[in-house]
Amino acid sequence: MRIERECGAKQGYLSKAEAKSVARMMTRRHRQALHLYRCSFCRLFHVGHVVPAPLRAAVIPFPTRRAWRVEASW
Repeated sequence: MRIERECGAKQGYLSKAEAKSVARMMTRRHRQALHLYRCSFCRLFHVGHVVPAPLRAAVIPFPTRRAWRVEASW
């Protein structure tokens, strides 16, 4: 199932307020910028690393090419 692959190891939070307080605490603890976002798969809030804009712009969506159908000719 796609949800398990996308959200399997991530902690989900039911409310935005709870996720926001966890993001602030983890930012102070790890001294890295973290943010919260609403997951489009499980509809819960997750806390993740902030990805710089140049890297976000360079991400190529998967898959990058069309699938081809291969038929046996024997």
